[in-house]
Amino acid sequence: RERAFEHHIYGSDAGYYAVQAALKNVQAANQQRFISVRQIRLEEIKQPFAAQSSSEGNPAVLPLVMMNPPYGERLAQDKNVLQLYQSIGTSLKHQFAGATAWIISSNEDAMKSIGLKPSQKVHLLNGELDCLFCRYDLFSGTHKDFKTQHPSTERKNESKSVSTKRPYNAKG
Repeated sequence: RERAFEHHIYGSDAGYYAVQAALKNVQAANQQRFISVRQIRLEEIKQPFAAQSSSEGNPAVLPLVMMNPPYGERLAQDKNVLQLYQSIGTSLKHQFAGATAWIISSNEDAMKSIGLKPSQKVHLLNGELDCLFCRYDLFSGTHKDFKTQHPSTERKNESKSVSTKRPYNAKG
């Protein structure tokens, strides 16, 4: 039995062409009722909804933020990349308390610039790039206060690796 999808996916990018490509894909998949995409700068994004219970009375579902920011290939200077990642950390901390965020990047220095402590790190390949896929449990206040108030949600800084062996010959 197929379960009803009771969520909504919000996508965004600062770039016009990236948004247009995403909208085209959403329309091609006929998923407009589940996915909204808009052009907006990161600093302008507000958490689109508060935690909501499902119609079946299940516990509240907290927002999940997924990000695949530029690693440096699309931006002209390393300084711009570090500023972008600092901006990501600031926005997540102040605009998305209560949510969980996952960010993938091949730029380890940029990931450190986020300024938040990941609760989980997964090493994986994104195409040919070695990447980190990090989970951030977002909260208001200090990390020490959060750990005191939520001891069961504190994870040991887990680090996992996903096999880099390819299941097929990528060249052919």
